[in-house]
Amino acid sequence: MASRFGSHLKVWFLLVPVLSIAVMPAIPERSLFEVPEAETHSLIASVGQQRADEAVRQANEAFRHAFVDNGLLSRTLNASGSVGGLNDGGFSTFAHTWTRKFLAARL
Repeated sequence: MASRFGSHLKVWFLLVPVLSIAVMPAIPERSLFEVPEAETHSLIASVGQQRADEAVRQANEAFRHAFVDNGLLSRTLNASGSVGGLNDGGFSTFAHTWTRKFLAARL
């Protein structure tokens, strides 16, 4: 794309998701993926506990329906197959194992 806008679209819609998939499993600090306590309290103060709980329930349900119930998540993980053959110092094995454990803890 010759336009500056097109270049930005390529970065935000193609490069950033790929980078997040590659970088996020390598970050050992799990708290970086959690919502801060202050933000949770702010939301509850704004909309109330019942509405906040309902929003979380609906978000979890939408994710589960879109990616888990239809088997997309498990097919994606299975499609990555055996990662032991890659010569990358163990990074791909670490990322694959981390993703499986992360999803098992969340679902």
